[in-house]
Formats: sequence, C-alpha cells, structure tokens
Amino acid sequence: MAYDANGNLTSDGSRTLTWDEANRLKTVTLASNTVNLSYGPDGARVKKASAFATTLYPDASVEIDPAIPGSEVYTRYPHPDVKVVGAAKYFLHRDHLASVRMVTDSSGAVTEATNYATYGERLNSGFQTQKSYIGERFDPETGLLYLNARYMDPVLGRFISPDDWDPTKEGVGTNRYAYAQNDPVNKSDPNGHTTAMGDNDGSEDNEKAQAEAMSHDTEKDPIGNWVSDRIQDALDFADAVGEGLQATGVGAVAGVPLSKSASYINAGIDAVQETRALLNEERAVTTAVREFKTVGDLRKAGLKDAHHVVQDAAMRDIPGYKTNEAPGVQLKGPSNVPGTPHFLATQAQRVNKAGTYGVERQIAYKALRAAGLTSEEARAEIENADRHFATLGVTPDTVTRTPSNRKMGDDD
Repeated sequence: MAYDANGNLTSDGSRTLTWDEANRLKTVTLASNTVNLSYGPDGARVKKASAFATTLYPDASVEIDPAIPGSEVYTRYPHPDVKVVGAAKYFLHRDHLASVRMVTDSSGAVTEATNYATYGERLNSGFQTQKSYIGERFDPETGLLYLNARYMDPVLGRFISPDDWDPTKEGVGTNRYAYAQNDPVNKSDPNGHTTAMGDNDGSEDNEKAQAEAMSHDTEKDPIGNWVSDRIQDALDFADAVGEGLQATGVGAVAGVPLSKSASYINAGIDAVQETRALLNEERAVTTAVREFKTVGDLRKAGLKDAHHVVQDAAMRDIPGYKTNEAPGVQLKGPSNVPGTPHFLATQAQRVNKAGTYGVERQIAYKALRAAGLTSEEARAEIENADRHFATLGVTPDTVTRTPSNRKMGDDD
C-alpha cells in the first residue's frame, strides 16, 4: 500500500487513487475503469462519472442518472425511510445503525435485501440502493463508502485518508484512519469525522432537512418554498408509515395509511418535476441579475458591515491583492453581536482548515450560507470571487495565509 505526503492512499495493489489540492478523492482506477469524482463549493460530492455510467448529486437526497438525455432517472430520498425512483415508491427498513437491510415496494413486497460484514461490506453484491450502510452511499465501481468528508474501505475497515479534525474533540480520536473508533457494532461515522451512537433512525437528519427548508425566505424562493410544503406533507405521512412499519410489520400498514402516504409523496415529487424548469430559470436569473459589489463599493456607500466573500486575512499576501477591490457582500451586523448574519459568517470561518485558495473558497461558501444566503446566491458570489482572483493569477492550489481566527483569534 502506498500513500502520498498528506497521508492519502494512492495505491492498494488493485486500485490507483489520485487526490486534489483539498485532499479530496479525485479519481479511482480499478480494472482499467477510471471513476472521476467532482465536488461543489461546499465540498460535497456532486458528480461521479466513468466510461460506463454517470451519476449527479444535486444534494444529499437526490441522485440523477443522465444516461439518456430527456429520459433521466431520478432517485430521491424525501424521508430517511423512503426512496422514490422515477414514479415508483419504495420503503427502506433499517437496523440500529440506520443501515438499510431490506427494501419493500408500495404493496409490501420485498424487492431487495442484504446483510453486512462488520465494517459495512455488502454480503449481497447485487443490492442496488446506493444509500445503504449507515444510510450513506456505497460506490460499487470503487468498492468505497462515501461518508461525506472522507471515503472508507469497508473491506479494510478504515478510512483511506487521515481525519483533519482536532483529535481531542469528542468522537474523533488520535487514530486518524479509524472508523467509528473501531467499534462499528455500536457506533457509526456518517460525516467522516466523528462517531455517532447506534439507534439512529434518521430523525435527526430529517429534522435538519426540515429546518433548512423552513429557513428559506419566501420572497427570495417562492417556488422552492411551495415545493417544500408539498414535500413536508409527504414527510409527515412517511413518518407515520415508518412508525407503523416498526410497530406492526409491513402487512399491517400496506393498506390505507401506506396508500395515503404514497399519494402525498407522489404529489410532492410531481411538484418538484413540474417546477424543475422554473427553478432552473429562477437560478439563472439570480446569477445573471445579481449585482456584485466590492468591499470598497460597500464602504463608499456608507455600509459598515461589509464582509469579504473570501476572508481578507487569508488573501492579503497575494501579489496585487487590494482589500477594497475584493468581492464583498453586505451582512447585517455588528459582527461581534451573537445571532447577526455577520456574526454567523465570522463564526463559520473559525475552522481547522487553511492553506490554499481551494480551501478558502469552501470556507467562504459555508460562511455565506451560515449568514442566510441561499445556495444559489452563495454559489454566485463564490463564482464572482473566482473570476476576480483569477485576474491575480490565483488557482485552487495557490498558497494562502492562515488567518488568526482559525486559532480562535479575532482576525476578520
């Protein structure tokens, strides 16, 4: 087995792996098939492609197979226990770690099932549901589990890159490659950094998703808000179905409650499909008409809470960089008052990462989202920042300064 200077696995005798400047897995070559992996501004995976297939991930709950233009296959998970493939609805039955053991259709018939080895290796190699072990995605093309921040090899029972979180944090530990503190029977590691205890039914993730949907500004995203309401109906009834499945078994709930749930889920999915084109138009308009400002523009206008899109303290050593010419946004402050958008953005910058522009743009995106910008608005600001810094010769692997607030200082 071979590793690069950052501790990332580059070869294990059967696979060859490459990594990008942010230590994210970029390609995996296995048996002459190369799988290319792409990531969005927030670091989440958005695309998996090879000569045989391509899958897109608009968000954590959606998979799109664009193999045939116009006939794309959409797979959605509107609830942790519900999978919708095209127009077909399926229900996911999980164990104490939230691993999917069985999938049933709307009639209650079992469509597929699997057990797992100790660290999540599927014992049924034909199992098709991607979100399976601990509710996260398995990539059969690479043999790896995608656990958001990192990838784990279920055969080896360890991560293939080191954890970059503080080892003194609860649930992290000093073994930088260990999965779930080497206790996969009782614990899981769905975010790739820290362990979670068992008996996770997905309700916490569901609550986070609902909170995210409810946080959208109706005036900024009216279509998305209307669709979220339809999906919320589906989630409410799917919750009831999940409780029924656990309490009485599939057969007892395969009648009216299940049908009612399916009808609401169908309505929600139809709403998404019918408004997809409108959403795309709305996003295009958002990017096209959004007026980008520099920090200098905002200050000249008398706005005190101008926020650098990419942290000023990280970029100030770049040749040609001028603080007032850098892209900025107005965030309600002050930045030292808890709960204000400017405060939330500043807090989001206090992470254990630094060193390159590629890392800084990820932090910048998360800070803007924390301040309340929609994903489209935040992406537009990051893309504008990319254009600005490209004029200074900056690339993703350009070395940047480490701000003192990464060490919990007050550098802004």
